[in-house]
Amino acid sequence: GSATHASRVFVWGHAGSGRLGLGRARGAQLSPVLLPPLSDPSPVAEVACGYYHTILVTANGAVFTFGKGEHGMLGHGNVKDVHRPVAVEALSREHVVCVAAGAWHSLAVTAEGTVFSWGRGDSGQLGTGDTTDRHTP
Repeated sequence: GSATHASRVFVWGHAGSGRLGLGRARGAQLSPVLLPPLSDPSPVAEVACGYYHTILVTANGAVFTFGKGEHGMLGHGNVKDVHRPVAVEALSREHVVCVAAGAWHSLAVTAEGTVFSWGRGDSGQLGTGDTTDRHTP
């Protein structure tokens, strides 16, 4: 037999810059509200929240980000805000198992142990040996 688990992610807090993934909502969401389904049908396995952005990882290893795009911390190759969860295409061939969100940067670890970092790098927090911002993993 098989079992199907429906993954449900609830969000709440400040909605500015798309950081809740609810579209162009503004102000505070004081009660938890269900995040609409992702384009990946597998359950959400992990959530990481930075100050201005959110990262989701599905059981299939897909990574989705949303929120403020400053410094490239969403990993979409630009600095644009994203108001709904969007897959990080640069990681589409990877099986990500763990993510972390800093204030202005993001990290992902694959099943093979490879670490990817992107976003603000001004203090060396990306671990790349320099202080350059990276807009993609």
